[in-house]
Amino acid sequence: MSSGTNYINATKGIKSWIFTVDHKRIGIMYLAFVLLAFFLGGMFAILLRLELLTPSALYLTAKQYNQAFTLHGAIMVFLFIVPSIPASLGNFFLPIQLGAIDVAFP
Repeated sequence: MSSGTNYINATKGIKSWIFTVDHKRIGIMYLAFVLLAFFLGGMFAILLRLELLTPSALYLTAKQYNQAFTLHGAIMVFLFIVPSIPASLGNFFLPIQLGAIDVAFP
């Protein structure tokens, strides 16, 4: 990248974000995905808490409750907790901390 551009104003458009090799943009895309996964897992958590609001079943059967509980756990562990630190923060901050201009495999 030239000296006058940075990760925010390099080029405009969705195509430049999809095909980028800039580690900062890739870190931002990871962060956006992690936040989306967090909200999806949070929706499952809210659904589970709504079901536990009363003693009788409101929205879900027992099988559906178990499926929602499993999906909540899998989404929060494998799509939020695991990729949040190494993927989003690692791609954005680690090359800056090392003083690297570019990384080999973002």
